[in-house]
Amino acid sequence: MLATALRSNGFERSTGFAVLALALTIALFAASELLLPVERRNTKTRANPLAFIGSAAYAAAGAIALGLAIAFALRETWLVVGFAVSAAGVAFLSALRPIPLLRSMSAALATAALARLIWNPIVSDVGSWPILNWLIPAYALPALCFAIGALALRERQDRPRLVHEALAAFFFAAFVLLEVRQAFAGPDLVPTADLVRLHYLGPRNRLFEEVFCHVMALGLLGAGFVLLARRLGGRVFGISADLAAIALILVGIGGLGAVLNPVFDGTSVLGWPVFNRLLWYVVVGGLLGLLGYWLGRDGRSRLGDTLNACAAVLVSLGAILIVRHAFSGPVLAPMDGRTAGFAEVVTVTLLLLALTAAARIWRELSPGRVTGFALRALAMIAIGWTVIALGIGRNPLFDHSGVEGPVIFNRILWGYGAAVTGFAGAAWWLREITPAISVAFRRTALAGSALCAFLLLRHGFHGPLLASDVPVTLAEAGFYAAFGFIAAIIVMITGSVRLPRRSVPVGPDWAAIISCGLFALLPGLIANPLVTQQPLAGPLLLDNAAIGYLLPALLTFAAARWAKEYLTGAGARRIFGITAIIGGLAHLLIEVRRGFVGRDLLIDAGSASELYAYSAALLLYGVALLALGFRLQSKDLRLASLGVVTIAICKAFLIDMSGLEGLLRALSFIGLGASLVAIGLAYQKLLLREASRPGKAH
Repeated sequence: MLATALRSNGFERSTGFAVLALALTIALFAASELLLPVERRNTKTRANPLAFIGSAAYAAAGAIALGLAIAFALRETWLVVGFAVSAAGVAFLSALRPIPLLRSMSAALATAALARLIWNPIVSDVGSWPILNWLIPAYALPALCFAIGALALRERQDRPRLVHEALAAFFFAAFVLLEVRQAFAGPDLVPTADLVRLHYLGPRNRLFEEVFCHVMALGLLGAGFVLLARRLGGRVFGISADLAAIALILVGIGGLGAVLNPVFDGTSVLGWPVFNRLLWYVVVGGLLGLLGYWLGRDGRSRLGDTLNACAAVLVSLGAILIVRHAFSGPVLAPMDGRTAGFAEVVTVTLLLLALTAAARIWRELSPGRVTGFALRALAMIAIGWTVIALGIGRNPLFDHSGVEGPVIFNRILWGYGAAVTGFAGAAWWLREITPAISVAFRRTALAGSALCAFLLLRHGFHGPLLASDVPVTLAEAGFYAAFGFIAAIIVMITGSVRLPRRSVPVGPDWAAIISCGLFALLPGLIANPLVTQQPLAGPLLLDNAAIGYLLPALLTFAAARWAKEYLTGAGARRIFGITAIIGGLAHLLIEVRRGFVGRDLLIDAGSASELYAYSAALLLYGVALLALGFRLQSKDLRLASLGVVTIAICKAFLIDMSGLEGLLRALSFIGLGASLVAIGLAYQKLLLREASRPGKAH
């Protein structure tokens, strides 16, 4: 009959041959039923593998004829359905009559169906209606037939059963994926160039939507295969689930995360903020996450881990792209720390922290390697994004964008402050479940706080652009030096500096040397008004020189006093003390200079009265140090007083009086001598009073 059909009409659709095949089917089944009683009477033992071979052969031939009838009734391409029906019928017969030949024959017919499909797949003229179309008989019906055949062959785990299970999984997966394709493409499922062209030029990105539907279909297919593998114990369904997981990674992460990502492919995203095609990322990712959580309840599976990974990537990527779209508009590309605005960078930072916090909840609900890795990956991305985009790319000190507003309440405060608050809150939220991430977030918050304070200082001292004619102003340098002395006191209290992986012990002498060196470098050299040639700012005695020199000197004096009380060595105390004396003296001399020449210290060469004023200031400063030394019972301060007074005397003799003659010189000598006698008498009186007290000065 096959030869005749091929000879006469090329195996095209033929009602006559269909009727003939159906009649042959009835005849063969009737012959099988008539022969079966005869075989039963003549068979002495049923253990013989060839028992009932005649009736089984007629029945198998009838099943094959039924498949041919289906193929003749439709068309040549539907021979796949005929082979599938024949394979299911022969498998069912093998269950009724346990003849090994029937099982092998069923597997051969099933393999023929697959070969026929590969040779001429059914992908055109499948109908215009979604779901209710010719894909049901072409793919769903063979899948059902192979599933029936697998159930009929379930007694043994042999090759025929594996063939039926594999083809059932293959045809069902093809049916589901092609139904998705038909819903977007129509009757002809073969992709064309218009599919790509419309993706880039059309108003609606149907390819984008179709791929998302395919991702969801792959997730559901994989979940179904996992359930079948758990309940039926078939190896084929487990392998099918793994193949679905691989396809899900390629299509979901590779396709949606890279190839069709609007940041990379340059396509526009039309529609309202949030409610546009980017919402597919969040919706589909969320559904995949729920599916992975559901699979993970009954035990760990590779597909569940894959679903969780895809969910983490799609939801995170979708949320970030939605934020990008809200700030940039339809065109999202490119996106980096230079093209994204400051507000967008801050918003993305907070979003990444929120995603990290959500990942922590997700890990508690579904513990596993993937959820733990997702938590760590999001935390690393949040830190990396903050460093690159907020610390460098959109740092107003580097991009010269300008910061408008008051000195403190501007975008530096709310931008960096919000990020710091987010990292601090996330560090507290993660402190128990992931201590390492909590520590990293805490350090990031500390670094962000320092950067925020630094930028606010730059804005306050340099204006909106955070830069001016000098690299560091005098008052700014004073603040930096003051912070350095505060840090030195903290280091001396703790005795070490904490690095990322260990604590480095730091001696008090080194803390004193480094902090005092910073004071000498910044206010003493770089920001020195005599070097920068910048005028002083502010009223006399309360100008920026007070912040630049007097404030650090007072903190240095406090550090020296703390070192005297709590440290046994005298090195750090004396380093701090000398620095404090020099800082106070520098402020005093600068203020004297300003009293004579005004804010610009280099505007005039000076006068004789100014020179006398310097000597008087030095003498008074020495007296003040002497009084403070007796007050605090400090021998070092008294020695410092002696040094300052000596400098004042030398200056008076060598410089101030060098230009005087006659009576003026004599009067100057008499006044200087009287001053020294008064200082000596006061020193003697104070020394006797101190000797009468218990204890000894240091």
